[in-house]
Amino acid sequence: MPHSDNVLIPNLYIVGSPKSGTSSLAEELGRSTDVSLARSVETRAFLSDDPLSALDGEFRIDARWRLDATPNYLSNAAMVLPKLRQTMGSHALNSAWFLCILRHPIDRLVSHVKHNIVRGSERRSLEATLGALAEFGDRPGESYLLESGYSSSLRVWADSGFSERIRLSSAENLYRNRVSSLSELGELLECSDLPNGEALRLNTGGVAKSPLLARAMASQGYLKRVGSRALPPHMRRRIQTHVHRFNTVAGGQDSTSTDLRSALELALEESIAIWRMTDEAQGWQTLTRDGLPRNT
Repeated sequence: MPHSDNVLIPNLYIVGSPKSGTSSLAEELGRSTDVSLARSVETRAFLSDDPLSALDGEFRIDARWRLDATPNYLSNAAMVLPKLRQTMGSHALNSAWFLCILRHPIDRLVSHVKHNIVRGSERRSLEATLGALAEFGDRPGESYLLESGYSSSLRVWADSGFSERIRLSSAENLYRNRVSSLSELGELLECSDLPNGEALRLNTGGVAKSPLLARAMASQGYLKRVGSRALPPHMRRRIQTHVHRFNTVAGGQDSTSTDLRSALELALEESIAIWRMTDEAQGWQTLTRDGLPRNT
């Protein structure tokens, strides 16, 4: 049982990519009696200065598999891999499994931007944000293009020394073939009670599970019932902000122009090629040492 100083260490990971349905897959795997999903789902332990402290109390002691579903690990391989080696050791690493879901890079990026707009952390419109990304790339502190840059990230993971323990699937393939995808994972993990995968879902931008969305929808109904003039100014401004963000993201203003999409496709050309290879394959793929997927 991989542990250090009495802290249980994960031996099953979903390492990427954000906005690709990783939380949904984690929840499905966590329904097995053999799998202990981390209490926080995404521990982010190996992005922290002290992984052991971050992992303390996250897992059941009786579970065969301890699942950390932190999708930002993929794009932060240079930080994550040394901490994994130091914390787990080579033997434990070579008995762990690392799952990676790749969504079409531009669809993932758009979903990421929409999610941040709904949260309020992205103040620009969708079109303005994508235009700036196509022309200038990520700003300091942003990770839109970084998280969609599968080609460079996978090359680092491929050089980890345990690439044969990494399995890839496209998000689109995973959700087209829910039952067979979960069945294959059941065989890989030797879990007989994994769900059939029918509950898997691919969110379109963090919108469906956003508390802000629920507040905005409730606010719209509330305004219709009582009228905005009946509200105090501060509450009226807050509700109007919620409704504006909701309408911006979920109200149909999420299309990208052909020119803008072409510019983003050029910037993410290699990653789109890797995603396409993964999407056209059947089932889960193994990561080769040159950073490409191949049939297991």
